[in-house]
Amino acid sequence: MTNRGTKRRRKSTRFAGWIGLFLTITALFTAGCGAPAGGPQIPTGETREPFSARAESEDGAIVSWSGYTEGYEPGAEAEFDITIKNETDRVWEGRYCLQLLDRQLPEVIATLEQRAFTLEPGVGFSDTITIRFPEGLDDGAYGLSLAVRRPGGPMVDLVPIQIGETDEVRRATTQQDMDASLEACPSVGGAKEGGRPPVELAKADLAQRLGVGLDEIKVRSVEEAVFSDASLGVPEPGKVYAQVITPGYIIELTVAGQAYRYHASDEWVVAVPGGEGQPSSDRITIEVVEVAASQVVVRGQSSLPDGACVSTELWADGAPQAWWPADACARVMQGAWELVVPLGAGQALQPGVQYMVRAYQPGGPNIVATFPFDLNAPPSPPSQGPEDDPVPTLATEPSASSNLGHDLAGQ
Repeated sequence: MTNRGTKRRRKSTRFAGWIGLFLTITALFTAGCGAPAGGPQIPTGETREPFSARAESEDGAIVSWSGYTEGYEPGAEAEFDITIKNETDRVWEGRYCLQLLDRQLPEVIATLEQRAFTLEPGVGFSDTITIRFPEGLDDGAYGLSLAVRRPGGPMVDLVPIQIGETDEVRRATTQQDMDASLEACPSVGGAKEGGRPPVELAKADLAQRLGVGLDEIKVRSVEEAVFSDASLGVPEPGKVYAQVITPGYIIELTVAGQAYRYHASDEWVVAVPGGEGQPSSDRITIEVVEVAASQVVVRGQSSLPDGACVSTELWADGAPQAWWPADACARVMQGAWELVVPLGAGQALQPGVQYMVRAYQPGGPNIVATFPFDLNAPPSPPSQGPEDDPVPTLATEPSASSNLGHDLAGQ
């Protein structure tokens, strides 16, 4: 009797084991067949690719941040970790800005988070911030930038991220991306504590004037300025202003390629006449840069009056070149201007370097043009004729080899 009962229990146990194995195999097969095939999918959970970056300045400022490079959706919230430590010997009054850059252009399309802070020497903080991506973003690869203002100079980093279901890869990061991120992050004092920063106030005002959405407004530049009185250089007729030196900012915005200018202080912003619903009347453009063995020729157009000066700067891998004649004057004649810069010993432009020519009106309003390029071939040797053979065509866009990577770069 006892032996028969034991045999029945053993058979029952083996049968239950086979049933369990069958159910497990069925579940795995069903899961495999149910997985969607083809097309990009939004990564979730453990499938997301993380990123992290850390940089330390020579004087002891430490910045690190982390998150994911994919798995984001338009209008959805996301979290990022930011750590800032002050290991310098001075008080750090700073600000960090988390920004979203355009898929291809070096333009900030949204400031996701912006915070001012004050750190005593030896003090730091770590934040897990929650942001919300703008509604209506197209699926694709964008730039996520962290700009940090500090007394010893700014620090900027940019990471390509994917939003929505996409296999798109953003182009290589350029110095122009870094510059755009920094320009859209006001320096310390550029935003009143507890209030909205001047850039956001200017965008809100322009959106109301033009009847457009905030996502249609791009930030071209934000530059520090000093105004002679409280009118910020834009006085209203019949109004009296305090005659005090007022520090502030000149903010350039664009909508559909048209430029609009604002002057701002810590308290308020004012639209500059000529930028109120109208494109800026003055402009400077750079049409071509020709590089030869003995000279560089820069040509462009401008709506400035005949005789007006256009000055230029040459930047190489994000640094201005001291030998370039930045004080030289290229006169505007019939809407065109040209500058010829002779090349001396040791001044030849080299392949593999990311160059940028910056043109502006010296002492005039904030009208600036930039022209990034690199050399697609080594410089041609000097010819025996009266003129040098030019180097082959220059790229008008930054090359794919120009990549700053994910490391934070001190500027």
